[in-house]
Amino acid sequence: MLHKLIKITVGFLILLLSVSSFAQDKVLVRIGVMPVVEHLPFVLLEKESAAPLHSAKVKLDMYTSWTALEAAYRTGAVDAAAITLPKALLMAYDGVPLKIVLVVNRNGTALVLNSDSPNKLKGKIVGGSGSDTMQLLVFDKFLKSINLSLGYDVRFILIPFSKAFSLFERNRIYGFCLPEPYGAYVQNKHLAGKVILSKDIMPEHIDSVLIVNPGLIEKHPAVVKEMVKSIVLSARFIEDDKKSSSSQQTAMSQLSVFNIPPEVVQEALTNPYDRVLFKNLIPSAEEIADIMDTLIRLKVLKGRIDLKKIVDTSFIK
Repeated sequence: MLHKLIKITVGFLILLLSVSSFAQDKVLVRIGVMPVVEHLPFVLLEKESAAPLHSAKVKLDMYTSWTALEAAYRTGAVDAAAITLPKALLMAYDGVPLKIVLVVNRNGTALVLNSDSPNKLKGKIVGGSGSDTMQLLVFDKFLKSINLSLGYDVRFILIPFSKAFSLFERNRIYGFCLPEPYGAYVQNKHLAGKVILSKDIMPEHIDSVLIVNPGLIEKHPAVVKEMVKSIVLSARFIEDDKKSSSSQQTAMSQLSVFNIPPEVVQEALTNPYDRVLFKNLIPSAEEIADIMDTLIRLKVLKGRIDLKKIVDTSFIK
């Protein structure tokens, strides 16, 4: 009996050691994200909700601005980052090693105005997430559609995400252009005169992309492949959840990580369904080149980048 008990105990210890060894063999990948709707696939990735991770252990590092997220990637604090495309292009121009491996989302920006008449924008100040973000490009295109010029007719200033509502309510700014859920928050609280969605300004535009350190790709290509696959499956889960439960599962999943009120997430994902899209995730060199040209025209980017050197679609394909 004692001999049998010893054998069982030894077997259990071997099992524990093997599980522990397996866990230690997983490669830790730190990914920089922000608590915004477009980065929801990374919550599902970390939780392994859509697909199990066998070779990678994902740790999300949360940042409160695109600038802080960019700094984290530049300094090597994270191995990868879900970041606004213009920031990725600026870093590449500066020689920061990176590969764009997939599109995280399309659409997803909201322009919130104090009046239901956009023509009152002339001479006003609008807040945004930075002069080197997709939000600037969306706002620039919107102004062109109503025959106004960025910088001449309307000022676009950087505002902290956390101050957007207080500046707006105190009339310090006429409006703001930020990623969701900020438009959905405003609609939920009935604060604004008008909310214009980027899907109606630049339909199906790239918003965030995933950039990965080339060193990680070179050292652990299987890990990157597994991670990309899981992100794609997470994106598919979110799109399916829109139809099956009006995004209830996704909205509840993010609560312990992003802490966005579930009803606001549901508003941002389903009203309408293409407000934020998690499909068509292969980055096209042509559309990235168009965005690069716009950044050069706006004097945000000083010159062209060889996209063949920074876009790697092999993992997602």
